[in-house]
Order: sequence, then C-alpha cells, then structure tokens
Amino acid sequence: MAKTGNSAAEYHWGQAHIRHRISPHTLDFNHYPLPFKPYSDAVRVSLKTESGSTPETGSLAELLFFAYGVTGAGQAGGIPFFRRTVPSAGGLYPCHLYLGISSAAGSGPDETGVYYYDPVQACLVQLRKGEGAGPVKAGGPAAGEYRVLFMITASFYNSAWKYRGRAYRYMLLDAGHLVRNLELVLGGPGMSCRVDYDFNDKDVGELLDLDMDAEVPLACVTSGWDNSVSDITGQLTEKTEKELPGPETRPFELQSMKDYGVLRQIHTSGIPVQEVSEVKRREITEHLPVATLDIDSPSLKEKAQKTPVSPKDELGHLLAGRRSRRNFTASPVSRDALRVLAEWLGKGVDAGGRVASTNILETGMVCRNLEGLEDGFYLFDRGFTRIRLMEKGQLAPHLAGVCLDQAWISRAAITFLFFADLNALEIAFGPRGYRYMMMHAGRLGQQIYLGAESLGFGCCGIGAIYDGEAARLFDL
Repeated sequence: MAKTGNSAAEYHWGQAHIRHRISPHTLDFNHYPLPFKPYSDAVRVSLKTESGSTPETGSLAELLFFAYGVTGAGQAGGIPFFRRTVPSAGGLYPCHLYLGISSAAGSGPDETGVYYYDPVQACLVQLRKGEGAGPVKAGGPAAGEYRVLFMITASFYNSAWKYRGRAYRYMLLDAGHLVRNLELVLGGPGMSCRVDYDFNDKDVGELLDLDMDAEVPLACVTSGWDNSVSDITGQLTEKTEKELPGPETRPFELQSMKDYGVLRQIHTSGIPVQEVSEVKRREITEHLPVATLDIDSPSLKEKAQKTPVSPKDELGHLLAGRRSRRNFTASPVSRDALRVLAEWLGKGVDAGGRVASTNILETGMVCRNLEGLEDGFYLFDRGFTRIRLMEKGQLAPHLAGVCLDQAWISRAAITFLFFADLNALEIAFGPRGYRYMMMHAGRLGQQIYLGAESLGFGCCGIGAIYDGEAARLFDL
C-alpha cells in the first residue's frame, strides 16, 4: 500500500484502511496526549462564566467557553478526559485556540497581544503583550467591541497517538468543528466574522512561536475587523513583544513523528495557496436516481405519521449538552426531524467557503427507519431541500460492515455520508484543497451534531472505514 502524501489523493488512499491489512497498534497510555498546552512562567487571566450564561451574553469568557470550553470531566483507566462543546475523534482534541487582540474599544492598545486559550483551566495565557500592556479583562468590553483574530492550530501527536498516518483527516475534521462553533457563537451577539483558510502559514507560526514539526496552523477567524489576516498578524507582530513563554517540552511527541512523517508531508505540500482553477463538476455516481423528492413534499408528508417535532433552539443549551451517543433505539425518525436536520446542514453550507461553491464535496445518507421514505441510499442537493434516491434496500448492515464492522452503526435511523472527488479537488485547489474539503466536512458534521441535539437524538461521527469498500458499496 502506498504511503506517500504529496497530493490529496495520494495521502487519502495511501492511508486507506484495507480489510485484514490494518497493522496492530498498541496505545501508549504512559504518553497519553495532553488536552491542552502547558506554559510555565506566563501570565494567566482567569475566565469566569456565570451560571446560565449564553453565547449572546457577549463577554469574551462566554464566547470562548461555548466555542471550545470544557462541559464535563471524568476518568477512564486513571486518565482524565474532558468533554467539550465540539466533538473530537477519539476524544483526543488535537486543536488549540489562540487569540490575537489588535484593539478593544475604549481601552486603547493596553489590551493588545497574543493569548492561548486553556479550556481546562478556563483561562487565557498571555504569550505576547503590547507596550505597557495589562492582561485582557475577562468580561470587560462587550465581545462585539473587540477586534480579534482567532487562530486554530492542531498538534500532530494528539491524533497520531491513536490514528497514526491517518491522523491528518481527523485533525482537519476537528478543526472544522471548532471553526463552525466560532462562527455560531460570534453570530449570537451579532458580531461579524470571516473564516480564512488561505493565509501565510509561516507568519502565523512565527506569531505563535509554533514548532511547525509538531503543531501547525489550520484556520483563522477574524471578528470585528475588516482587513485580512495578514494585515492583522502584521500589526500584532509590530505591537507586541517578541519573547514568548516556553511550553514544557514533551520530546516523545516529536520522536513519534519520525514514524508518521507522512502527516508533515501532506501538510507541507498544502502550504502554497493556489489560484482556483476551473473544474468540471462530476456526479459522484454513474447511476441515474430512482426518484427525486422534495424534503417538504406534501405527498411524503401524508405518508409520514403525525409526529410533531419541537426542536430546542437555544444555542448555549445545545453546545453545552452536545455529546457523542451511540445507544440508538428502534424508534422511527419522522420526516419533520429530517427537515430540521436538513435545515441545520443548509446553514452550514452557506458558510462553507471555497469548496462549498464548487460542489466537490457532496452529502448523502443511508436511512433505515425514516417515516415516509424507502430504505436506501440518497444524495442531497447543495441546498439540502431535495434528495435523490440512488439505491433502494437495507444498506445499513452493509454500511456497518464497511465501518470496520461496528454493528451499532446499523441501528442508526440515518447515517449521513460525505463524498469528494479528490482528483477534481486537486485540480481546483492543489494539495491545500484537502484542508478545505475536510474542514468543510467538519463544519457540516458539527451542524448535524447540533441539529441532532436539538431533537434529543443520539449522534456520533465515524471516520474509521474501509475506504475502498465504501467506494464500491456506493458505486463511486
């Protein structure tokens, strides 16, 4: 099996799972990945949230909590784990969230600087500061008044500890979850924000003093600012001191990367930002649909049982309550519930950026217990208002087999699926397109999680599949 990773297709298929050919892997719990970055000798700013607070409250503490905060803690085998407002593959949380504050209304430059958000300790760690600066005041000026650059990075080791060379997929999906959360919580108090996947990796790495062999920038979200990421990073670099507190070293993390250099290889290949090239959109299957249906079709509504759906829509409640749950029941899912989930997905597409506009990433579903619809494989249109029935039949057991024989998957009423034409992706965006595609899938995944939470449904993401078998199952 090829192990190279110079392009999206080479990396993706080079790290594909093949039945009976997955090499054994022992997890080293003596070197379990840390859920946050420890910094020594650094100024810390406590972030306290009030009981019953919401993203709309507007303080920086609330925004950060709902974007990436810890919602619960426990232990397994003596190792602490922390639940957060976003899902993460294996609960490993490779992503880190940094803030660059360029100015705060009414406060002048004394609150500018660069900070690391520590969700476990619920604090900001001051990495750089402006001249004569004091720490950022938690709950100070309203969040809408801050001019902030959020920078999302990911540590290779956290995911590679379990997923080895396949880890880049999960890092990007996790980053997409976090990007979408930031968009949602910033939208609560009515702040404008913009997501940037195209930035100078070196500039962001230097601003945060990253060891780019171990941790890499993936996305930037600007809020309360109309200029580009480069403009903001330039101003922060000029305003702030150059010395950063040193994180405690964990040399075995870099040592492990000698075995998984393919992760650095695919990331490095995607550092250059390529001009978008024209690409002809292709159908993901060669088959014509059996039927094309509107999700709100009156005829389908008549077939469905009268099961009223009253989804909860309080964003803070959904974010704080979100968890990965697999204990599905045999109860049928109503068409109204599908409509709610489709609406959540549609909102995620609206914010999807470059890949969303090309239709290179498509969404489908396998359903087995959905009122008013035949069991089978369906494809959504881009707006999630229509579905195409591609194949009838009970595919859920076969899908469970494709997902490394995890039988619980066959009990789900709906399994959403993401498909991409990697060759078209490469033509359009070059190797960096893999970032766009996987982070966009992560954004949509977070929308499904929150939509399911609003309905009181269990939901769990799956990245472990026999890739070739999945392609054959759906005749890709």
